[in-house]
Amino acid sequence: MSAYRQFIAFTLEPTANITIAPHPRKTGESMPFFDETGRPYRENLESAMMAIRLVSDLPETVVAHRNLVTLARRVASARGTSTEREIPSELFVDLWKAEQEFVTAARREMDLPDIYTPT
Repeated sequence: MSAYRQFIAFTLEPTANITIAPHPRKTGESMPFFDETGRPYRENLESAMMAIRLVSDLPETVVAHRNLVTLARRVASARGTSTEREIPSELFVDLWKAEQEFVTAARREMDLPDIYTPT
């Protein structure tokens, strides 16, 4: 969660330098690219994703995290073509929902109670 939150916080920085390129396998999707300042945030997010894949017993946790990372990348891609204030709000609605789904999946995997209530 820390890596994801830091990635989003960097993405929303007015000075963030993010460019985009077409995704090589997904038509209509773009991929964000970062300069040397932003690269550690991307690398930390990727490392967290690999760590979750390595230790998770439940496929639901891995899927929920992959969805969260995908949506974080979409926010970064949107930031690559606009200012932080111009990112479509629906991307954030989807991102927060994915965050809740990941936290719920991770807590279930650790046999902890749910903390989110359905809305």
